[in-house]
Amino acid sequence: MASQRPLRHLLLFILLFFGLLVALAQFSFIVQTHSDEARSQLEALVRHTGVTLAANLEAAMREGDDGFVDHLLAQQITLPNLTYAALVGGTGRVLSGSHPGMRDQDLARFGFKAAPDGLVETARSTLGAQILDDRDAQQMWGVFPVRLPSPAGGIRARQTAYVSLLIDTAPHLRAALYHAAGQSVIVLLPILLLSGAIWVMVSVLLTNRIERLLVYARSQARGGTLPEPVSGADELGQLDTALADLMREVLDSRDFHVRLLECMPNPTWRAGADGRRNYVNRAWQAFTGREVVQELGEGWFQGVHPDDVAGCRQVYSDAMARREAFVTEYRLRFHDGGYHWLSDHGEPLFGTDGVFLGFIGSCYDLQQEKTASAAVAASEERFRSLVEHALVGVFLIHDGRMLYGNPQLAEWFGYTTESIVGVPVSALVQTADLPLVEGQLRLREAGNTDRAHYVLRAKRHDGSEFLAEVYGIGIPHEEGTVVIGTLLDVTERKTAEARIRQLNADLELRVEQRTNELAALNDELETFAYSVAHDLKAPLRGIDGYSHLLLEDHVDRLDEEGRLFIGNIRAGVKQMARLIDDLLAYSRMERRSLQRTSVNLATVLRGILAEHAAEIDENQVHIDVDVSDISVEVDPDGLAQVLRNLVGNALKYSRQARPAKIRIVARAEGDWCHLFVRDNGIGFDMKFHDRIFDIFQRLQRAEDYSGTGVGLAIVRKAMQRMGGRVWAESAPGEGASFHLELPR
Repeated sequence: MASQRPLRHLLLFILLFFGLLVALAQFSFIVQTHSDEARSQLEALVRHTGVTLAANLEAAMREGDDGFVDHLLAQQITLPNLTYAALVGGTGRVLSGSHPGMRDQDLARFGFKAAPDGLVETARSTLGAQILDDRDAQQMWGVFPVRLPSPAGGIRARQTAYVSLLIDTAPHLRAALYHAAGQSVIVLLPILLLSGAIWVMVSVLLTNRIERLLVYARSQARGGTLPEPVSGADELGQLDTALADLMREVLDSRDFHVRLLECMPNPTWRAGADGRRNYVNRAWQAFTGREVVQELGEGWFQGVHPDDVAGCRQVYSDAMARREAFVTEYRLRFHDGGYHWLSDHGEPLFGTDGVFLGFIGSCYDLQQEKTASAAVAASEERFRSLVEHALVGVFLIHDGRMLYGNPQLAEWFGYTTESIVGVPVSALVQTADLPLVEGQLRLREAGNTDRAHYVLRAKRHDGSEFLAEVYGIGIPHEEGTVVIGTLLDVTERKTAEARIRQLNADLELRVEQRTNELAALNDELETFAYSVAHDLKAPLRGIDGYSHLLLEDHVDRLDEEGRLFIGNIRAGVKQMARLIDDLLAYSRMERRSLQRTSVNLATVLRGILAEHAAEIDENQVHIDVDVSDISVEVDPDGLAQVLRNLVGNALKYSRQARPAKIRIVARAEGDWCHLFVRDNGIGFDMKFHDRIFDIFQRLQRAEDYSGTGVGLAIVRKAMQRMGGRVWAESAPGEGASFHLELPR
C-alpha cells in the first residue's frame, strides 16, 4: 500500500520545488553569462600576449640574441593558468620554451600536447594569430606566426616558426560557478521565505484541520483515544461533528462483533470475497502458535497437512464459487508441531444490498475424538486378532448356549466358528461331567465373581472325547450376564504328565544307584591313588637312601663320571617324588568338596609371600604388591594353592633377570575381583597359551627350570571349581602376566 503523506508536506514540497526551479534557472543563466565573459577576456589577453611576444621574438632573433629569446618565453610563465609557451620551428622541434630544457626537444618529451595541426597551418598560411577555445578539454590554444631571419647572404626570410600558448580554462569555469552560486543564494533566500510564509498560513487555516479529522477517523477505526476535535462553525467544523457521531455508531457495532469473535473459544476466521483470509481470532493464534500476519491471505494453508491441502483447497474453492455453507475436516499444525484434526464450518456473508462479502467460519478440535476413536478401534482390532489367533479356545456362553467360539475352540470341537454359535453346552460335554459344568455356569450367571477352574471330558461333534481344562468368569453383557472363558485341550499334557511322573520315579531310582556306584568308585580311586603313591615312594626312598650311602661311604671308589651318575639318580628320584606329590594334589583337587567362604585376598597373599621369603631375599627379588582388603567368595585351600603356584612360577622364571621384579595387583570390578601376577622373566610365545595349562606340558627343559608340568593344570582346575577363570599374557623375553578372575 502506498504511503500517505500529509497535505501540508505536499504543499511545502511544491513551494520548495518552485523556489529551487527558479534558483536553478538563475544559476544556469549566471554561470553561462559569467563563463562567456571570462572566456572573452581570456581570449583577448591571450591574443594580445601572443602578438606582442611574436613581435618581440622576431626583433630578438634579427639581433641574434638567443638569451633574450629564452628570457621572453620564460616570462610567459606568469600568464594566468599557462600550461606552457614555446617557440616551435618549421620541423616541429622547440627552439625555446617557458620551461628549462625545452630547447631542441619535442613537446611530447615533457608530456605536453602540441597545438592542433589545422590551427598551425592556418596561422602559417595567413601569417596571422589564431585562437582555439576547446571547451570539451577545458583548454585554450594560441598560435602566432614568427618570421625567422634570413640566412647570411640571403635576400629574405623563407622560414616561418610559431609561438604556441596553451592555457588551462578549468579555473576560470570554477570561478564562474562560485560566482553563480553566490548570486543564486541571494535570489533563493527570498523565495524560500515567501514559500515558508505561504506554507504556514495554509497549514493553520486548512491542512492541519483536515489532518486532525483524518487522525480522528483513523484512531476511531483502530480503537484509539479521541484527539481534540476540530473547532469552528465553518464547513470543516460541521464535518467534524457529523463524522464523530457516525464513527461512534460504526465503531460501537464493530467493537461488539470483534469482541464477540475474539472471545469465542473455538478457532474462528473470516475471508473476503476473493477467498483470502483477512482475520483470525485469538483462539486460532493460540491453536497454531503463529502470528496473525502469517495466517492472513493464503498463509494459513502452510499449516494444513500436506496430504489434506488439495482436498481442503477444493472444498473452499467450491464453496466460494457456489457461495454456500460448507463443513470439512482436515489436519492443521498444532502449536507443539504435531497435527490436530479440525472440523471447519463456513457460512457465506452478504451485505444489506445482497452483495457477497466473503465467508466466516468456526473450527472444532476433533483430535481427542479422533485419537480416542482410533485407540478404541485399534484396541478392538488387537483384541479380536488376539482372540482369533489364540492357541487356546475362547468362548461366550449365555443361558446354556454358545454365543461365540474362536477358531481354535471350534476346531477342537469339530465345528466352524459360525456353526458353533447357538450349540447347547450339553452337546459339548460328556454326560457324566454335565452337572459340574451346569452348576458352574449357574453360579457365574447368578453374579458369582469367583473364577471357575476345572477339568472335564469334552465331546466333539463326531462323538469322540478329549480332556479339556476350563477357566471361566461372569461379566456384564448386552444379553445379560454371560460367562467368558478359555478352554485348552490337555489330553496330551495329561498323558505326558503321567509319563513324566513314571520317568521321574525311574530316574530317581537310577540316580540313587549311580550315586552309590560313583561313591564306591571314588573311595576305591582314592585308596588306589594313595596305595600307588605309597608303593612308588617306598622304592624311591630306597633308591635315594642307597645312592646317598654310596656318596658318603664309597665316594673315594667312584670316579667323576660315577659321582655324576649317582647325582643324576638322586635328582631323578627327587623329581619323581615331586611328580607323585603333584599328582596326588591334582587328584585331591578333583575329588575333595569345596568349602566356599569369604576370604580376605590380602591376608592370603601375605601368607604365600611369607612362605617364599627366603627365596625372595636370596635372589634379591623386588616384590610390588597393590592389593587392598578385598573379600572373595572362594575355597580357601584352593585359592592358596593357586597363588602358591603362580608366585612360585614367577620367582622361578625371573631369577635370571637383573633385577628380578614381580608385581601383584588386585582390583574389584563389579561382582568380580581381577588379580594378576606379572614378572620380568623369560616369558613364552602366546601360541602355547592353552598348552601351558594342560597337565605334564612344559615349555622349558627340566635341567634349566625344575618342575613337573602339573602346577598350572592345578591352577586351572581350582579356578574352574571355584567359578572363576585364569588366563595369561606374555611374549618371549618380556616376562609373563597371569590373570585371575575371582567371584566376590
